[in-house]
Order: sequence, then C-alpha cells, then structure tokens
Amino acid sequence: MIQKLELHNFRNYKKAEIEFSTGINIIWGENGQGKTNILEAIHVLSFTKSMRTNRNKDLIKINEDFAVVKGDNLEIQISGISNQVMIKDGVKYETAREWLGLLPVVFFGPLELNIVRGEPLLRRRFMDMAICQYNPRYIRALSVYKRAKEQKTKILRDFPEKPSLLDVINEFNEKMIQSGEFIIQERKMFIESLKEKSNIYHSGISGNRELLNIEYSPKTNLRAEMEYKRESEIQKGVCLVGPHRDDFNISLSGLNSRIFASQGQLRTAALSLKLAERDILKEKLENTPIMLLDDVLSELDEKRREYILSHQDTGQTLITDCEPSRLKALSIGKTLYVGDGKIG
Repeated sequence: MIQKLELHNFRNYKKAEIEFSTGINIIWGENGQGKTNILEAIHVLSFTKSMRTNRNKDLIKINEDFAVVKGDNLEIQISGISNQVMIKDGVKYETAREWLGLLPVVFFGPLELNIVRGEPLLRRRFMDMAICQYNPRYIRALSVYKRAKEQKTKILRDFPEKPSLLDVINEFNEKMIQSGEFIIQERKMFIESLKEKSNIYHSGISGNRELLNIEYSPKTNLRAEMEYKRESEIQKGVCLVGPHRDDFNISLSGLNSRIFASQGQLRTAALSLKLAERDILKEKLENTPIMLLDDVLSELDEKRREYILSHQDTGQTLITDCEPSRLKALSIGKTLYVGDGKIG
C-alpha cells in the first residue's frame, strides 16, 4: 500500500504529491493529462521499470536530466544516462533482484489483452513478473538460467569456427537443467492456482456464460529432452529445450481464446487473470498487492463494472477513468482529478 506518492520531473509532472486512501482511488480527467503516468510511477516503484517503455529517458520530463518517484519509504531515482538508484529507508539497494517484492503490484491496462491473444513471450513474462514478487529463489533461478542460455547460444553460434567449444556445452546444459526445472515447477504451481481462481472471476464477470480454462504442459525432463534434441540444436544454432520456450493455453468454453475470442471476451479473460494474480500474491505475501486498473471501466457495461468494483475490497486499488458521469454513478472511493499536469 502507498499512502503518499511524490513525483519530481516524472513524465508530465514537474512536482506532485498525491495522498491515497487505503481502499479504492479513482483518478479521473480528460485523455492525455497524466492519469496513466501516476499508475506508471507506482509500477516503476514496484518493478524498477515501466510497463510502457524500456528507456529511462522516456520517464523524465522534457528538458530535465533526472526524475524521482517516491512512495512512503521507497524511492527510485531515474537518470537518462545511468541505472536507477533504489533506496528504502535511506538504504541503497544494488540490484533489482533485491528490490522486487517490496511493493507488490498488479497492473491491468489495454495491452494486457495480449496475455491472452499475444505471443508466448508475453505469457511467460506474466508468469515471471508475478512469481518474482513473492519468490526470491525464482528470481535467482531466472538469472542463472538466462546467463547459461546466453553462453550456450554463443557456443552453438560460434562452434563452426571453433569446434572445441562443444566440449564445454554440457557445463551450461547442467546449469540450464538445474535452474530450468525449478522454474518449471514454480510455474506449474502458479498456474494451478491461477486456473482455479481465474475461472471463478471469469464466471462472475461473464454472468456464468463461459468457462475459462488454462493448461500448462511443459517438458519436465530437461536432461532427456536436451539429449534428444542435441543434434537439432547444433544444426540450427539455437537452444530448443527449456522454460524459455514455455507457453500456456487459454480456452473459453473449450475454444482457443487466441483464435475464437471476441474483444469483450479477451478483456474479460485478461482481467480475470489479473484478479487471480492479485489473490495469489495476497496469499503468498504479508502485503496485499496494489491493484492498478488503467481505463478498465470504460469498456465494461454497468453490471460488469459493479462486479469488478465489488471485488476490490481486499486492498488498495487505483483506477483511471475519463468520464465524470460514470464516477457519480459509482459513488465509491476517493476521487482525484488530473488536469494539465496537476492533481486536485
């Protein structure tokens, strides 16, 4: 939870201080005024990075050299030419791996529909960002696996000019196997819980008209699979085995959501996944995660809006919206008006 957010040179905010309620906070104003920037700042404070860009300089106000995001006892200092500085209670953190989990957050915006309909990379990223917030061992395993995979890929790429490189490939296979099997096991447990919880939410949002199902069936014997595909990897020059190739399938009433789901069904499914993610984090952590909902109300009918808001009573929620009449009908939570880079 965040009681007070302070922004300095962040996006379109020169200087801003915002106090939030412990429950629902609705941030409203016309498009392009900086509503999403507030959610983005909290996302940066949680993950040390934005959900919209990988470039630090995009986060810094035009004609400025740095930006600062501060939430209670957490602070991120952003520079366009160096890594971020992460500080908690005056103590500097050296790596993002140490920082993750201090401020658990679940974000839902228009691009989250791609978790359902997009490429496997986006579903792997969804799993990883959730699990990393409650399992430090998983963060370390991902780091070990990534480094080993990069080294193995380099060997597969360079060995035609230097055949002796193949003599050490098993060393990196072992690292990928040990870390990879742990990653797969943690993902399996996450998906099992996600499957159960997301189906409950999806049934509620859709009025019990659809059944959401998730299936995750990874290769669990990486050693045998690597041995089986050894020659194929050498011929193609790429790593063909491991959790970096994982995916999970989402179906709605038995139909593949990537092929058959409408825009409304995609939104409902993605939102159900995010609500389930929040509940999983709540079970795993001492802190209930902050729910960030970017422009979610405008695409839902009144009944579905009521359902979503009625299930936000477990912690702090920030919702952006641009329609004042809709807010009056809701009569719920604290409202914050955003206009011209100022918050009233």
